[in-house]
Amino acid sequence: MTRRSAITLAGGYLELAACANMQGKTETPASVSTAVLYNGIGVELLIGFAVPETGAIHSSQFLETRPDKGEYQHFKTVDWGRTAAPGAVPIVPECGHVMERVGEYWMAWRKAAVLSAAPAETNTPASVPLAGGEKLIDRPLVVLSKEMHAYTWRGSKLLKHRFRPGGAPVLTEEILTLDYEPLLSRSAAVPGDENDMAVIGVAGLRNGKIAATVLLVRGDKAVRADGVHDGPYRPFEQQQIAVHAGMKFRPAITLLGVDKDGGYALLEAQFEPSKRECVWTAAPLAAGKNHLKSAAAYYYKSQNSPRSFLVAVDKSGTLLQPRADTVQIVREDVGDRYSFPILVTRGSRYEATGAGESIKLNLF
Repeated sequence: MTRRSAITLAGGYLELAACANMQGKTETPASVSTAVLYNGIGVELLIGFAVPETGAIHSSQFLETRPDKGEYQHFKTVDWGRTAAPGAVPIVPECGHVMERVGEYWMAWRKAAVLSAAPAETNTPASVPLAGGEKLIDRPLVVLSKEMHAYTWRGSKLLKHRFRPGGAPVLTEEILTLDYEPLLSRSAAVPGDENDMAVIGVAGLRNGKIAATVLLVRGDKAVRADGVHDGPYRPFEQQQIAVHAGMKFRPAITLLGVDKDGGYALLEAQFEPSKRECVWTAAPLAAGKNHLKSAAAYYYKSQNSPRSFLVAVDKSGTLLQPRADTVQIVREDVGDRYSFPILVTRGSRYEATGAGESIKLNLF
């Protein structure tokens, strides 16, 4: 059950809402990775982790049984038969199809500047070096061709690393070069798509203003749409942006902006790529000034009506959700290594907590 209490603050309202088993120090290790598989109708929730003692890679799969109630069941935990090097971080790829539709699923992990991945049916993983400051875009995507596609930035150049089944070497393709430096990026699969398409959202600065770009990537080609936010904000540095992809190809990007006084706003850019149009909205948040340490934006899994929200860690180590007029406390004392293991369905939000076989999902 969820306990709710409230206190009034000067200039606003603070709602304290926390599940009983989410209070206190239940830090989620940085070695936990989460992903949501979404085909436009249903979702599957995945959590990947490395066993601390052995480095063995595992994944746990959960199915949402009552989307209207936020009820789920644990389906299975899989030992991938792979052992990552000490300190490697597992990465669960996302997908625009449920697992039974894909035919081949992958698990990835990263150690320093090397990205490795292996499909379920291959014993030998493939690896690719991310050299010269090359930045991995979260998350890699599993596609119907049985490949895993990992996108990276090498400076302003977008690369696609194609991990192929059957022990084939990784192929690297150059997609395009942006005319500004990408500061924040996120990739998303198009739900139900048959053409191995990816949507990549990008945010950065151009002439002192926030620039946002959405790329519809298919093969080694990309369709691009851009927008510049004419407001007083710059991108908050320690954040994960959100990208919404629907079947009608009307993508959107949500990110956290901060002004020169330390005030925050949730910014959204909605694109119409066929018309090269972009519409921005800005919602100031009741989160104080210079109060946040890190943040992550998310979209609910709905087809063509994107709804975003923000989760953040403040400087006291509290996990919270700032809104226009309230701040909802999710739980306290999450620790410095918090990695935002949040999973989102059509109407529910979960946080993965615990480690190893004791990992569970908590509704908030």
